[in-house]
Amino acid sequence: MVTIAVDPHKRLNVVEVVDGASTVLAGSAVDTPRLGSGADAFARAWRRRQWAIEGAQGVGKNLAQRLVALDEVVLDVPSRKSSLVRASPRPRGARATRSMPTRSRVAALNSPDLERVRADDHATALRLLASAAQGARGLRIRRSNRVHRELQILIPGGAKRDLSATRAKEMLSSVRPRDEVTKLRKSLVRGPDR
Repeated sequence: MVTIAVDPHKRLNVVEVVDGASTVLAGSAVDTPRLGSGADAFARAWRRRQWAIEGAQGVGKNLAQRLVALDEVVLDVPSRKSSLVRASPRPRGARATRSMPTRSRVAALNSPDLERVRADDHATALRLLASAAQGARGLRIRRSNRVHRELQILIPGGAKRDLSATRAKEMLSSVRPRDEVTKLRKSLVRGPDR
């Protein structure tokens, strides 16, 4: 059994293949899109394999989910575990990245309790939908608060707290701007599509 350890980065994935005795069998720095699409071809040389990806729920999620879809065994190396791996000061840049050992390899070999990555399921889809709905609700509330605040300035005596869209439109139609700032304030309350 070999472990294919991946330290994902924005443009480059650092990959090392190690056996059970911590011997590095292969190592490379692969362009992120290339590793993702050719992961199965890269791994064919080792029949018994598992992947250890740093941040498989974060920056490495795309690659981890693609591998899980190919029925690969993928372990999540939490970023906090790999950050505990102390490396000597090293130069920056692609050349240095290609030669340094992967933090995920060291963390994976020293952490037998890594969580296995599962394919995103319906619960993930529901969380995404709930998050989008909450974001839309937040935007609606912020817009409503902004309209109310501006109407407080535009209308003598202000607007009531329980302001409906119809009532706000009626109140806004009664505003007759005399200067540029008031014209701008009214047009901002009215919105770009009105």
